[in-house]
Amino acid sequence: MKSLIIVKQSGVGNYEWLCLGGDGPVVTVGDMELLAEHSQDSEQCIFITPTEHVSFRMVAFEASERKLLGQTLPYSLEDELIEDVDNLHFSMGSPRNESIPVAIARRDLIEKWLLPFQKEEVDVQQMIAELFFVPIRENCWSLLVDGHTCLIRFGLYQGFTATIDTASLALQLLLDQSEQFPDKLFIYGAAESQDQILATLPEMVRGLVEWKSDDYWSIVEQSLIGENTIPKESPEHLLSSTRLTDFDAVNFLQGQFARSLPWKKWWKTWRIPSVLLLAAVLLNISSAYTRVSALEETNIDLRREIEKTYRSVLPKGAVMDAEKQLRRKVAGLKGQGAESFVQLFAKVGSVIGKSKELTLQNLNYAGKQSEIRVTVMAKKFEDVEKVRGKLEKLGLSAELTGSSTEGNRTRARLKIRG
Repeated sequence: MKSLIIVKQSGVGNYEWLCLGGDGPVVTVGDMELLAEHSQDSEQCIFITPTEHVSFRMVAFEASERKLLGQTLPYSLEDELIEDVDNLHFSMGSPRNESIPVAIARRDLIEKWLLPFQKEEVDVQQMIAELFFVPIRENCWSLLVDGHTCLIRFGLYQGFTATIDTASLALQLLLDQSEQFPDKLFIYGAAESQDQILATLPEMVRGLVEWKSDDYWSIVEQSLIGENTIPKESPEHLLSSTRLTDFDAVNFLQGQFARSLPWKKWWKTWRIPSVLLLAAVLLNISSAYTRVSALEETNIDLRREIEKTYRSVLPKGAVMDAEKQLRRKVAGLKGQGAESFVQLFAKVGSVIGKSKELTLQNLNYAGKQSEIRVTVMAKKFEDVEKVRGKLEKLGLSAELTGSSTEGNRTRARLKIRG
């Protein structure tokens, strides 16, 4: 079953993480190798950044500036920051009423936090300051005890980290600077540390304390599942909600550090189907190549047979395209007109061959004109005209192209067409 992992650094090279889903909420401590193993089946991984390395601002802007906030915002805060803005990473939340929350951290720190995850190919979807996991209510302050460290939150985007020894002084300074006392001071910590913590608090806030016996990871879990919320009928429900989907917990993974697509994780998931698909494609290509090769061999055999047939008809001459050459030859024999040579010759022969008055002296066939040219010798000119009439009765065109007299006989030349 897919799960959600929330991680924070716990010493050098060590991590502590809460796993939600699967077998239920489980807290584990270990190195990055163990974390990578646990995160293989996780649906999402959130890294909690230490609050002491993060600062927050609410920045007002005009509507016309909204599209350019990414470029102008760092330089609008330049005078308020000690570090050079070029060394800082500015992450923006969702704008509200022409103001926008901004979380600021050093670029080299973010790179340092992300590097171990990148080496072990653990995909971190969100990087959120731990301040956002501390519950907050309207006109109230919250203090979360985590070992020897206290997280103090006094506004939606306001808070800091202090040790247990310095928390009292930090609260006193905060009270001195505040225009209004909080209605409540909620303290989240183990029951056994209650007396110790209460003894260190400034006297003026001890009467405001409401103790909640919850440890660090219980508060984180409640923040994610939305148990620490007040009714949404309240106009300040966004302020009081600790559920990360209910208010803007600013994610550092944007801009330069925006997540890229998890190609390696997808490859691990789809590697076997991809290999099978590739094998199927290659098999199909191989099969198609085999069929094409067989068809080419068949085609070569057919061309050889065509050439052999061509040579049986026309043994001489170059063969470029036997089929086309044969078609042209047959078309030439047919001529451009109506009758073929054989049909035309048969008609002419049936008339001239049967005529006793004529003697055939010469016969030529002009393929391009589809005509037969004959020279005949007749006893008299009327015999030539009689034969020409018979040819025309057969549907032929018999044109007299010349005649001459040789003694008592007549020589005539005829051009006959189908």
